[in-house]
Amino acid sequence: MTEIAKHWVWVIDVVFGAMIGMGYAKLDDALREARNVSKMEVARHMLCATGFLSFVVYDVGAYHILIDKYSYTITASSGFRYALDLMLIFLLMVILSRSMSYKAEESALTILIALSAWHFGASLWHFAAIIEYTENYPKLVAYLPHLAFIATYWGVLGVWYMIARKRSHLTGRQHARVFTPVVAHSVHRFGFSVHSNHSGVRPN
Repeated sequence: MTEIAKHWVWVIDVVFGAMIGMGYAKLDDALREARNVSKMEVARHMLCATGFLSFVVYDVGAYHILIDKYSYTITASSGFRYALDLMLIFLLMVILSRSMSYKAEESALTILIALSAWHFGASLWHFAAIIEYTENYPKLVAYLPHLAFIATYWGVLGVWYMIARKRSHLTGRQHARVFTPVVAHSVHRFGFSVHSNHSGVRPN
């Protein structure tokens, strides 16, 4: 690895460290709020946070393995990869910030979009690195896993949405079965009362 490449990697590592530190600060605040609810809420948030934190730590390790294999050089392709690295770190920061926060499920769509964008950017990084070092177009297997993850994320979201919508529809129908007779009875009594008042008959 060249000296210039080492300096670039050092900058990336500093940003990685700051990002993970921010994630732990968010997690600490979230756990304080979760403790006020229940132990189950703490466990649920820890499970969610551990999954996303593991993803970020894995990415840091994978980055160093890949940058040793495909080191930065003074080329347009390396400049493009470095710009991608900065963008990918920003996306990881969004993912970590939202997922560590309390009630992360409220940011589910934002996290999903950031994850999808991260995988797409990572596939472009692989594409640029392989072309730079081999001067050949990479095989599909080089970036297929990233595209498969994107498809899986949105596929699961689609299935979850359909199930939630169906359950909501069924619940609404059950409420209607209970609510409609009550409304009909109330309307009938109200109509009878109005008719009785106009007829000079006092309502019950």
